[in-house]
Amino acid sequence: MTTRCDGVRTGFSLRCNASLYRCTHCGATGCTQNKPAICSNQTFDVSEKCTQCGTVGQRELIAPDKVGFFSTLMHDAQ
Repeated sequence: MTTRCDGVRTGFSLRCNASLYRCTHCGATGCTQNKPAICSNQTFDVSEKCTQCGTVGQRELIAPDKVGFFSTLMHDAQ
């Protein structure tokens, strides 16, 4: 299971690598960014609003036990 966003950061052509979240209302999966269209896989804005269905506050972290600097950057294939 992927625990990090594999979308592409706008303007940088680099992998996003942000934490992944799922909308508990519509099931959309992607990252959270503080500005619109920062990542090709962005699903939430900074106010936790789903970009797919518009629901606010229904964000669920995917694999919270695997999120953290050491576990994601040191063990997962980049």
